[in-house]
Amino acid sequence: MITVRPHGKTTLEIESRIPIDQRRRRRFVLEAYFFFPQSLGIDGEVYDSADFFEDTRSRTRLTASCIPLPRLIEEDCAVSPLTRIRKEITRAALPNAIDGQRILYELRSLINLYEAETEATMDIISSIALTGSAGQARDRTRRLVKEIKAFLAAWRKLQDLFWEPSVRIICGRPSPGPTSPSASSLSASCTASPMRRTTKRSAF
Repeated sequence: MITVRPHGKTTLEIESRIPIDQRRRRRFVLEAYFFFPQSLGIDGEVYDSADFFEDTRSRTRLTASCIPLPRLIEEDCAVSPLTRIRKEITRAALPNAIDGQRILYELRSLINLYEAETEATMDIISSIALTGSAGQARDRTRRLVKEIKAFLAAWRKLQDLFWEPSVRIICGRPSPGPTSPSASSLSASCTASPMRRTTKRSAF
């Protein structure tokens, strides 16, 4: 999927969404063709390919995968940050300490997944409402509210694990995973409880 839109008065933004297959490494090439009216006076002498690539900026942004909220709270869902946080805390119940950076990474991922899923569902409900199917929109809204309540119940249950006396959090060690580029802003400090709300965008 490719979208093209103006980004300011002098910049054109081309966005390409590419699915990632974790099972193998793949290479993608984007071929673009630009046509300028002759009246602009733009040609190879005025603006050559070297000028074009000098003005080009390429940025990679990872987006959250869509995981339904009911699936996100299932304890056997290996890709759920809730599951990974729970495993990390259980491991730390031994004489070890929790890797605070890893917990923060998983919390950021959890926020992204929650927001992506709820926003996508709200878009679907809006589309249903616009077609005049008020009953279907109402039923889907009720189901979303029920799913959100179940998600928050699972989150609060996980919160209780942080208060176990055997749990200690250390933030000095680097996380084995990359930093989430599109995550909501969360404090990197672990001097306070990780359950303290540190971002206005957080739904928790």
